[in-house]
Parts: sequence; structure tokens; C-alpha cells
Amino acid sequence: MVRLGRLNNLVPTKFTPWKSSYRRSVALPQTRLITTPPHALVAKRLPPQPKVKGFQWSCHFHATPIATAGATQELKQTLVPSLLQEVREFWFDHLSGEDALILPGPNEMKRWFSRDAEFDKACVAQFQPALETIIASGATATEILDAIDISLPLNWLSILLLLDQVPRNCYRGDKSKLVFGLFDPLAEEIALRAIDAGIPTQSSDVRYRLSYRFWFQLPLMHSENVAVHEHACKQYEATAGDIEQFLRREVASLDGDEKKCYDVLSSQQEALQGFLNQTYDFEKRHKVIIERFGRYPHRNQALGRQPTPEESEYLKKGGETFT
Repeated sequence: MVRLGRLNNLVPTKFTPWKSSYRRSVALPQTRLITTPPHALVAKRLPPQPKVKGFQWSCHFHATPIATAGATQELKQTLVPSLLQEVREFWFDHLSGEDALILPGPNEMKRWFSRDAEFDKACVAQFQPALETIIASGATATEILDAIDISLPLNWLSILLLLDQVPRNCYRGDKSKLVFGLFDPLAEEIALRAIDAGIPTQSSDVRYRLSYRFWFQLPLMHSENVAVHEHACKQYEATAGDIEQFLRREVASLDGDEKKCYDVLSSQQEALQGFLNQTYDFEKRHKVIIERFGRYPHRNQALGRQPTPEESEYLKKGGETFT
């Protein structure tokens, strides 16, 4: 399989590649999103949805100790640019080429959503120390964002992968309570802030590269709040509409990077529609559970929650566990 090489022609920016210890280095560029001042990104929040009872920011869903000055400093020393670069290199290293960044196929998706003991071990070896630092710091979503350069759109992607995806490979079984109770709420709030700041819709690095863009929606899927799922559905619909509108543009109006994305997406419209439908359907499968139970029954054991008779019957009959 051809490995994803240096993407020097992806966007016209300079960067210093960082070598991953898991697989061959993938040089992923970073451009700065200049549409919104960096200080404004942290301050922006998705407005509450007052029509939905119980909607609240996910950082309130779990209890962590107040971060001390020392812990905050250690967090900044941990979430350094090289680590964030490593997360992306590790997560996308298996892609077969630049086209797969724009539209991932079933084989590319399989690695992300199939259980693989070796992949789990690699996640633990490379990223569990950083996750343990986050746990020990008791950091909020705001403090985590303060520790990284949020003017770089791909840093948002990295921190979402680190908080929302990597823990699922590092903490399985009884340890998954850390995933559901701590990392998921952090990832959810950061994803909501990223969406509100326009990272997945305004950044040229992310907007038409579906291998990047859909990770901004996954943390919402993991929420146990129906209001968040309603917002997630709107995001999936907006993505489909955005791509449809993009493919209607005059080719002559596109810049070089947009033209590359256009060529890939327009030449694989059946696969594109399949990807959009599949990812949205997966969100709907999650949402219907939250609408029915108000939570995910398969998380009860890890979180020490007493299941209801209906939840027990649901799982007994083969209800969704997404594992």
C-alpha cells in the first residue's frame, strides 16, 4: 500500500515535519485561520437551546479537581506542538494517498472503527502519558484550549482526536469510565466551540477534507444529551449541503487546493453520497437511544449506574453497544 507522503502541495504554507515513532512520518501542513481572532475563539460558545430542558455545557457533567498552577503548567508542557502533530500523523498515517484525506473509503474507515489490539497498544505507548497528565490536572475545556495554539485549525483537530478517540483505545472495559465520564465531556465542549468558531466550515485545511471534518462531529455523537444530538444532526445536514453547494461552483472560480478537493469529490459522487449517508445514519442510531433512554445503556456498568429493566431487556436482545 502506498503510504501518505508529504503533502507539500496541499496548502501553500511552511511547516516543520515531526517524525512519528509509530509509523513513517506524514508531514501535515498547518495554516492559520485568520477569520476570527484567536482570543475570540475561546470566548465563543454555542448558545444554549432553551426549548430543550436540561441542556447545559458538558464540562458540568463530570467532577474533576480544580487545576492548580503547577498542573496547568504541566498541561502546557505536555500539549506541545510536536505532540499535536504526532496525533495527526498517527491517526492518518494509514491513508493510501492525498485523495483519502478528501474522501476516505471503507478501508480507511475500518482502521478507525475496528478493534485492533496492536493499534490499542500503540495508542497507549504514545499517548496515554498525555492523557494521564490531563486527568491529573483536572483541566477544563477552556484550560486545555488555553494550553494550545487555537489559531491553527489542525490543532483543534488534534486535540479532539486526543480527547475523543484515543482514550477509547487506551481505556477499555472497566477503565472506560474515564472515557465516558471525563474525556467525552471535554471533547464535546471543545467540538461545540470549534463548530461555533467555524473551524470545520471556514478552514481550508478542514472544510473539504472529510477525513478531517467528520471528527468535529463525532464528539457530539458520544453525548448523552438529546439537545447535543439535535445539534449534531444539523451539522451532518449542513456538511452535506455545503459539499453539494461546493460541487455546483464554477471550476474557474476555485483556487488550487479547492480544485484538488473538487476533482476528488466530483469524480466519486456515489462514494461521497455513501460516506455522507453512512456517517449521518450512524448519528441517528445513537440519537434514537438517547431519545429512548436518556443515556447509553451499555455504559451503565462502567459508570456504576443501575440499569432499568427496560435497559437490561434492550441489551439482552442485542441492543446497540457500538463496540
